[in-house]
Amino acid sequence: MVTHTICKRTKHLTMAEMPLKARVILRAMTHNPHFPDAGPLLALLEERRAAMEAANVACLNGGALNTAIRKRCRQELEQVLDQLVGYVKMKSGGDVAIALSSGFQLRKPPVKLPPLEKPQNLRWVRSMTSGRVELRWDPMRGARNYMVYMNPDGEGNPDAWRMAGMSSRAKLVLHRMEPGQWCWFKLVGVSASGISSFSQVVRALPC
Repeated sequence: MVTHTICKRTKHLTMAEMPLKARVILRAMTHNPHFPDAGPLLALLEERRAAMEAANVACLNGGALNTAIRKRCRQELEQVLDQLVGYVKMKSGGDVAIALSSGFQLRKPPVKLPPLEKPQNLRWVRSMTSGRVELRWDPMRGARNYMVYMNPDGEGNPDAWRMAGMSSRAKLVLHRMEPGQWCWFKLVGVSASGISSFSQVVRALPC
C-alpha cells in the first residue's frame, strides 16, 4: 500500500461534520514532528474551519444568502484540505504510518470486478423484412456494452471477421444486409474488468 491512496474523504460529510473533520486534522498535525513546516497551512485550516462553523450557525436562521455563504465556506475548507493532503503525501515519503499520523485516511481500494463470462445463447430472430437481421443473447451481469462481429465467409475464414455493431442492450438489429446471403455472427461483452471471450457462432439468413 502506498501513500498516493491518502484522501480527505469529505464527499459523504454533512455541512456540520466538515468543521469536525478539520479539527481532527488540526489535532493530529499540530506539533507533529513529521510535519514541522505545516504551520502556515494549519493556520489557514483553522481560519477556514472557524468560518465554516460560523456559517453553519448563521444558517440556523435560514436565508438564501446564509446558504450561499456556507457553500462557499465549504469549498474554501475543501481547498485547504486538498493542499494538506498533497503536503502529507510529499512529507511522508511513502511511509504509510507517517501519512496516517496526519489524521487523514487511506482511500478504500477499488473493488476488483470478476471477469465476464462467455456470452450465452446468441441467436438469430427470423424477420420478414428484407435485409434485416436481428440478433439476441442472454444479458450479462456487469456488461456495459456488447460488440458483435460478422463474417460473410463462414468459420472457415477467420480473417473475414469484422465488427458489425455495438449495443448496450442484449440485442442488435442490422439493416441493409444482402438478402439470401448467409452470414455468421459472434459477440463479446465489455465491462470495467475487461472483455469477455467470444460467444458461440450463429449464422443468419436475411430475407
